[in-house]
Order: sequence, then C-alpha cells, then structure tokens
Amino acid sequence: MNHSEEKKQKALEFQAYHDYLTNLYNRLFIIKKFKIEKNKPFSLFFINVDNFKSINNSHGHNYGDDVLKEISLRLIELKNSNDYLIRYSGDEFIFIVYDTNLENIKELASKILKSLRQPYNINSVTFTLSCSIGIARYPDNAENFNEIKRYADIAMYESKKEKNKYTIFEDSVKDIYIKKLLMEYELKSSLKNNEMYMMYQPQIDINGNLYGVEALVRWENKNLGFVSPDKFIEIAEATGFMKKLGDFIINTSLKEICEIQKLCNKKFQLSINISVKQFIEKDFNTELLNMIKKSGFDIKNVTLEITENVCIEDIDYIINLLKEFKQHSIKISLDDFGTGYSSLSLLKKLPIDELKIDKSFVDDILVNSSSKKMIENIISIGKNLDLVILAEGIEELEQKNLLESYGTTLFQGYYYSKPLKKDELLKFINKK
Repeated sequence: MNHSEEKKQKALEFQAYHDYLTNLYNRLFIIKKFKIEKNKPFSLFFINVDNFKSINNSHGHNYGDDVLKEISLRLIELKNSNDYLIRYSGDEFIFIVYDTNLENIKELASKILKSLRQPYNINSVTFTLSCSIGIARYPDNAENFNEIKRYADIAMYESKKEKNKYTIFEDSVKDIYIKKLLMEYELKSSLKNNEMYMMYQPQIDINGNLYGVEALVRWENKNLGFVSPDKFIEIAEATGFMKKLGDFIINTSLKEICEIQKLCNKKFQLSINISVKQFIEKDFNTELLNMIKKSGFDIKNVTLEITENVCIEDIDYIINLLKEFKQHSIKISLDDFGTGYSSLSLLKKLPIDELKIDKSFVDDILVNSSSKKMIENIISIGKNLDLVILAEGIEELEQKNLLESYGTTLFQGYYYSKPLKKDELLKFINKK
C-alpha cells in the first residue's frame, strides 16, 4: 500500500469510528474497536445531559449542536491521555477512565458536574444545563463490557431522579432499577385502565375562606398498589409519558372543578402543576388555552404552578411563554422556592403572581431558627416584588399564626384539610 492509499485508509477509518460533530470516538468504536485489557481495571462514566432536547425544540438543532461541541471540549479538558471519550448518542457520552479508586472517581465525577453546569453562551443566548452520571467499574461490578455499560446506564437513571448528580453502581441500584422497569411497564396502561384519578387540597385565606384548590394526581395499580407521585411523575418525564399524563391532569381537573363550582355556585382558583416536559412540548401554550376554552372554565381562575427547574435551560423561552399565559389572565405560582438553585435575579425576571413556601421549611418553623429565618427572608422578598405568599404543609395553628405575622396570606395543609376527592371537596365547600 503506497503512502497515498495508506493516508486515505486512515481517513476512512477515522471517519468510521469518530463522531462527525465533536470528533470524539463514536458508538461504533465501542462496539467494534474497544477491547477490555484483563490487567487494566477501569471505570465507565455514562453521562447524560439533562433536558437537552428542549434546546433543539425551542431554538433549533444548530444551537443544540453548538452546545454539544462545547460540552465535548469541557470533557476533553478533564481527560487523561490514555482515557477514552465517546459521544454515544445525541446527548449521551461515555468516559472510560483507567482508575477504579473510589475517591478519584468521585473527584472526577464532581469535576464533570461542575464543568457542565457552567453557562453556555451561544449566539447571544445563554443556556444553563446540568448532567446525570452513572458509574460502573471493571472488574469490580462485572467482567463483561456490555454488563459494565448497562450497569453504568442503570446508575445514570438513578442520578436522573435528582439531576446534576452522580451514582456509583451497586447491587441496591440494580434492585431499584428492576422495580422501576415494572413501574414503567404498568404506567403505560394506567390511563387506559382508569387507574389515575385527581384529588384536590383546599387553599385557605387569612379569614378562613376558601381561596382555591391544588390539583394532585394519584395512581393506584393492581400490582404495585398506591404509587407516590414523586416516583411515577419522574418516570413519566423520563419515558415521554408526561404529555399524556399532563393532558389527563389538566382536562380532568378543569372538568371536575367546573362541575363543583356550578353545584356550589362559588368561583375559586384551580392550581395545576405543570412539568418542565410539558412546557417544552411544541404548541403547549395553544393546547392549554384550547383545553381551558373547551372546558368552559373561567380562565381567570386558573393558576399554573411551576417549580424552579422549569427555568434550568432557556430562561428567555420560558419567560415569553409565561408572559403569554398572563396576557390571558392565567396566574403563575412558583412552587418550592428556596429549595433549589434559583436566585433573586431569576425571581425578578419571572412574571409570577404567587410564591409558594415549601413544606420542608414550614415543618420545623416552630423549633428551627434557620427555617424561621429562611421563611422570613422568602416572605420579605415576595412582598417586595408584590407577590402573594402561600405556605403549604400547615399542620398546626401556631404555624399558621406565625406565618401570618410574617405576611403570609394563603395557607394549605392538613390543619385545614387533607387532599380530597371530588365528592369530598363538594362536602367540604358546602360546610364552609
């Protein structure tokens, strides 16, 4: 083979085993070329970029491609010369590191999380992302490469529950994964089998009158029993089921509360939780407005409840969407403020009406000075921004009285009522 042919052959081989966008190794390299060396222990990091698809949905693939290039460059900076870095799929990377020392692995995982968490500035648009990492080790966890990769993938899905986190594989993670698979399987037929239903927790004003209700979805399955929303919402988001579930929550809540309002001849707010996965769906705004119109529900009595992670990526896109809802007289409530990473500057930008104090602060407000101070600060910030303050998790009169003295005007919790089914809610309202 002459020099020219050899050069051409190398170019073809490079093309075959490298990713066209980032020039990292590709999936084919893992399948065809990578071989375990028996005396060389390694750790496999499975890295997934959280909520990456929303960039493509809201700004197009060119922006997404530029972000992926930047992610690749940041990962390369953390790579040793004998390590392998692979772009495994769209927003997934595999990092093979020839080190199985737990402290070293944890340190590298923390560096990856920190690096990928830094803002991405693409064509004057700023994105803030995070990633979820799963780690498995050879030969500690398995001696077969496909098993190592599968275990790292399982660990990564554990990290996905909280995001911006790493998980090192162990047997307990495997057990969780098997349960998750069963839940995923049952969830697919939950709506068809009429296993999902809505409950409503009353929200009360300082005079003891009904202000509104928060709609809460519940799931009871014949094989799994009662499944906590914390568990199945997360799976719905990860598997693409959230749109169907979200539509069910919105339509059912609008229909049932509309019926109750007619029966008791009383108008009140309906607060509906909206997932980040719903927000990034194409035409979500149009579909939501159509659902409200079709139900006959008074749009002025609709509150959309969002959490801080809605704003994790494309803040400008979310702000414009929220502004559109407000133009239609829909109220916006920010739930769980103070439990995440959002800042005062973010709060100033968001077109919200209501700030919701998380139950975790309310639980020990009577005994914990830190929680008390945190709540005082949150209420002070909210009042300075002319926001309505709602506290959830009220279980004692003393909690309510203290919160009211700080400036809280709306309350929700077991002190007033547990979440109620439709018929129970009607009885509760008629007693008021």
